[in-house]
Amino acid sequence: MKRIMTARIGGRYIIVPKLLGLLLVLVALLLFLGATIDLVVTWDKIKDVHFCLEGVKQTGDETGYLICSIKALAAGVYPYSNGVDYMDVWGVMSVKAALWFFWVFLLVIALVIYQSGKIFELEEEVMEPADETKVKTEASAEKIMKEAEKTVKRTRRTRKRTTKTTKK
Repeated sequence: MKRIMTARIGGRYIIVPKLLGLLLVLVALLLFLGATIDLVVTWDKIKDVHFCLEGVKQTGDETGYLICSIKALAAGVYPYSNGVDYMDVWGVMSVKAALWFFWVFLLVIALVIYQSGKIFELEEEVMEPADETKVKTEASAEKIMKEAEKTVKRTRRTRKRTTKTTKK
C-alpha cells in the first residue's frame, strides 16, 4: 500500500508538498506583481525626468532644474543639463528587469512544487500489519523448507556411507 505525505490540520488531511507549493506560489506571485509594478513605475519616472529636463532647457528655470533633480533622484538616475545618460537608464532598468525575471523563475518553480503530486512520486510504501505477518510467515516457511532439504541431504549421505561400509 502507498501513502502520500500528508499532515492533519483541523481534522482534515492536507498533502504537504501541495501546501508548501501553494504558499510559495502565493508569495512568488505577490513579489512578481511588485517587481512588475516597480519596473513600470521606474520607466515612467525616467521618462518624466527626461521630459522635465527638456522643459527646463526651453525655459532656463533654475528651480525647475532642482525639481527635475529630485525626480531623477527618485528614479535612480543622475540628471545632466542636456538629459539623462542612457547608461544610467540601462543600469537602473537592468536591475529591475533581473529582479522581475528572478520572480518569474521562482513562480515557475513554485508551480512545479505545487504540481509535484503529478510530476514526482512522493509516496512511500507502507506495510499493513496483516501484510507483515504474511511476509514473516512466508519467510519462516521458506526457512523451514530449507532446513528440511538439508536434513534430507544429510540422511541421504549417511545412507550412502552406511551402505558402502556394510558392503565391505
